[in-house]
Amino acid sequence: MDLPFNFTFGNQFKLLKNLSRLDISGITGHCDVRRISRNFFENTPFLKEIDISNCKISHFDKGPFKFLRQLRKLDISHNKELGFAFLPNVTYGLNGTNITTFHADSIHCQIGKGTLLTLSHIQYLFQTKLTEASFANNRIELIEKGVLPNMPTTLEKLSFAANRLTTGIYLFEFHTLYNLREYNMTLFLHQENFASFSEKCDEKSDSFTTNLSIKHEDIRSKRFEVKNRINITIYLPKNLETIFANSSKLYGRFPKFNLNASGIKNVYLQDNFLFAWNQPVFGVESVEKLDLSNNLCTDISPLFTASLLRVKYLNLARNMLGRALRSDNKCQIFQNQRNIEELDISGNQLVDLPFCTFQNLVKMRILRLGNNQMTNVSFGIRHMINLSYVDFSDNRLTSLSDETMTSLKLIFKKSKVLINLSYNKLQCTCQNLAFLAWMNEHKNHFVHIEQYICSNRNTQFEFREMEKSLLILHMNCINFDILNVTATAFITLFLCLALVLIIRKYIWHIRYFIYKTKQKHNFEIRLSGMDPEPLLMNKNLPNLNIQDLSEDSMNTLCDRKQSANQYFYDAFISYVGADRDFVFQKVKPLLESHNINVCIRDIHFELGNGKIENIMKAIGRSRRTICIVSKAYMRSRWRTYELNMAKMEGIKARDSLGFVHLVLMPDLFHGVCNTNIKDLIDRKYYLDYPPDGSALQEEFWKKLIDIIKSPYL
Repeated sequence: MDLPFNFTFGNQFKLLKNLSRLDISGITGHCDVRRISRNFFENTPFLKEIDISNCKISHFDKGPFKFLRQLRKLDISHNKELGFAFLPNVTYGLNGTNITTFHADSIHCQIGKGTLLTLSHIQYLFQTKLTEASFANNRIELIEKGVLPNMPTTLEKLSFAANRLTTGIYLFEFHTLYNLREYNMTLFLHQENFASFSEKCDEKSDSFTTNLSIKHEDIRSKRFEVKNRINITIYLPKNLETIFANSSKLYGRFPKFNLNASGIKNVYLQDNFLFAWNQPVFGVESVEKLDLSNNLCTDISPLFTASLLRVKYLNLARNMLGRALRSDNKCQIFQNQRNIEELDISGNQLVDLPFCTFQNLVKMRILRLGNNQMTNVSFGIRHMINLSYVDFSDNRLTSLSDETMTSLKLIFKKSKVLINLSYNKLQCTCQNLAFLAWMNEHKNHFVHIEQYICSNRNTQFEFREMEKSLLILHMNCINFDILNVTATAFITLFLCLALVLIIRKYIWHIRYFIYKTKQKHNFEIRLSGMDPEPLLMNKNLPNLNIQDLSEDSMNTLCDRKQSANQYFYDAFISYVGADRDFVFQKVKPLLESHNINVCIRDIHFELGNGKIENIMKAIGRSRRTICIVSKAYMRSRWRTYELNMAKMEGIKARDSLGFVHLVLMPDLFHGVCNTNIKDLIDRKYYLDYPPDGSALQEEFWKKLIDIIKSPYL
């Protein structure tokens, strides 16, 4: 019902003995009460539930609810001008009611300094029988010592969500809430409404709130990290089952600690910044559901998962665990998770996994591996006889291996497992004919198979009509007449193609040889003409003229391998024009600040010389070549030339491919791995450039500087 200004409940309301629920909320209607007097509810003694949220209330007299002996639920949320100053007046007398649920969310203005929840604010709640209490979205930064021990012992659900909580002594008082089953400290990262900055809001404050800055000695940062030598034990209520700490700005490495909470089952830590999980966590043996998705994590260790013995649902999606899982050759990360029924590691930049990765997950029902970069299913699944759903969507799969098809066929006989292969790169070719026939045989097990498409643009193959399409493809693949007629031409073509491929394979060797031969020839001409031009550009040695060299030393100067201090530049930076700002604003200033002399083409290439001449001089005069590789870089013909000639310089002149090092930009991660950089990536001559603002930035620059200054490997 709507409630106008200065409304009162008359004596006639005493006759409404069946009036047990009163909803005068401004959210569902119109409410403009402003003030709740002591006798406001005197004529409605039979109420059990009251919702006076968003009623523009700015004042409560002391004890307006003490007449309501049957009251069970009270909601005063969204009355933003109340503040905690009026909580004592609101809660006075509630110990004489049957109240079990109390909500005081958003009773502070949206904009303002942090608030302090004190013992005086909740002193009248102690003797009530509350089972659920919520103080969400009140700008709380700190909870005074003693508040939690003086909460009702019957409390089962407690929410401090959407506040600004910092760490303090109150964290060590949670164990006093003996019957607490659910705790919510989520910080919802929603966008602020710009109208809130200008709206009129005059909340009531008390001395505790206004003097919060005095108590800042109790406040610590929310960096979730401690020294390894410190053993921390966190005591939680023995009946606590669920913790909501998602979107709470928890940041850092997951620390080593002991958790004293024998009843904990559900832990939600998603949407934080816990970027390394490599420390043991003890006391989590009872956890059944753990959500760590979207934490930008790059490292996970078997130490972290060792105690997660009963976990049934594990969500690790939207992290960066591809490299860590790929390097787990002994398959120890998931070795103790024998009870897992649902595992989500989608969106983790997975390329492939060791065969034994999931060898102990015999109870697996749902496996989500979507939105990765897998080109084949390399892990074993034959033992997962309880599978009901496998998500391989949005990867780079062209088909499934014979081992995988055999394993799935055995599982098909025991369960109605569904497989999602949508948004992959399925090849509808003769080479894939066996795989396509196998899909048709078991098409009832594939989700939305009629929507699959061929990546090779085979317009004749339609997954909606697989049997017809397979017949057409089969006929095309066995056309022996055409094969016999074209046999002679094919042999000739094969020989020509082989020659072309050989030339193409060694094209950069040939180009490098041609350039060096030309350079040596020009050297001989200059030597015979006694050109006084300096030959060796060197920052540590005097320049040498042609006159200073004998003919015997010509080959030595042209072909010699220079030592570490005989190069004019420490590094030649190869980059595409689209990345010019990145090089000039970040790479060049940072490297030069560490006394690293860099060669930049837009600065150091000599006017009048050809591009090839400038590129080869820059490579030859530098100790290393650093390539800033992005999608635009891989499309550039000249940058490809720089990259490959630098590789040839490393192989032929420096005895190490480590002469070249790649910096892989973020936009390259979802692209196709180019053959020009595959050998460097296979030998780990690369660094991933982390996203701007990432905590990994400092570590990246340190590694790059160490690489430039270190000898070749």
